[in-house]
Amino acid sequence: MRHFRVGYLIVSVRGPATEKFINLASSQGISLWDIRRGPDVAFLRVDVDSFFALRPLSKKTGCRLRIEHKTGLPFLFSRLRRRRGLVFGLALFVSALYFFSSFVLFIGVEGAETLGRERILAVAEKTGVRPGILKARLDKERLAKELMLLEPEIAWVGIRVEGTLLVIEVVEKNRPPADSARPAHIVAAKDGLVTDLLVVTGEPKVRPGETVRSGQLLIEGVLLPGEMSPAVPSPVRARGEVWARVWYAGYGEAAMQESVKTKTGRRSVLWSLVVDGKRVLQIGREQVRFSDFAVETRKQRLPERIVRFPVEIITIQRYELLSEKRVLTYEQALELAAERARAEAVRQLPAGLESKSVGLREVTTENASLVRVRYVLETLENIAAVKETAGGD
Repeated sequence: MRHFRVGYLIVSVRGPATEKFINLASSQGISLWDIRRGPDVAFLRVDVDSFFALRPLSKKTGCRLRIEHKTGLPFLFSRLRRRRGLVFGLALFVSALYFFSSFVLFIGVEGAETLGRERILAVAEKTGVRPGILKARLDKERLAKELMLLEPEIAWVGIRVEGTLLVIEVVEKNRPPADSARPAHIVAAKDGLVTDLLVVTGEPKVRPGETVRSGQLLIEGVLLPGEMSPAVPSPVRARGEVWARVWYAGYGEAAMQESVKTKTGRRSVLWSLVVDGKRVLQIGREQVRFSDFAVETRKQRLPERIVRFPVEIITIQRYELLSEKRVLTYEQALELAAERARAEAVRQLPAGLESKSVGLREVTTENASLVRVRYVLETLENIAAVKETAGGD
């Protein structure tokens, strides 16, 4: 934090004696941090006051110094002073957003599948609620009661305010039942080894211990003839659960000699202000001077408590990358490949399920410098899926 307050520099040191240069600086008590080395080049960070003490050392070691980036409050304030018009425009824009945040500018409707959005908005307008009303004048309880009185098909009304958006949430009367009564089978949603069945309605077609394939019939939606049932089989809606062991496999590999890219510390930042999908303001360079770089994009929508406008601040950071050769032992490559294989297997797991590792096996390859691994995770899950039928099918 102190470095940011007083300002610091990201400096590149180029030459055949970069290691000697860094050692000399350390021996003289010059504070350097975040040092990243490459072939004949090093990137480091140094306080502004300490930078001038590095110049004699660069001449002594034959290295070239270059300031790649200036960071900290002094440089930030300096840039803002040069762009007073921009700062004034941003302040005016934010002030306008705060002003408009006192009003309801948009009205949304949730839950009106049958009545429709327009019908609810028309009823709300009869109560005096329309875009442009001050939020301070809005009585949510009174509005909810009046909506229910004016629209008899509404069973419940909820009102909430999100920024400049007023949301009217309604529950309609006489909603159709969610569960269908049509005949249906229960089939396997995925491959697995059945461990347990719970049949409520229908006839089981598998037993514990059997291996099933995705789509295979598990519980048939049929009621067989019996003392308390019709004389002929009749189609019904199968209900039940089928629990099975399910496996997820992931593959990972690692080369015993690979190129690794690391960040040098140099970066280029581009800020954009986007309103309603259109870029209205841009700060920073669009062109990147780095030969190799990674891009990180972050989008921030203005908080809903301020405004519900489609306003986004997009920050694009481009980080310079330096390629380095990394040599791994067989054990290191095997461990790295196993980590990657496990990560791939975990990505396939359904959310909320617990799993256990049941297998880690190296896969032979023709490339002797490449290690490949297969990692298997096991879960216990309900694989029952409803498949409706046309009738007796």
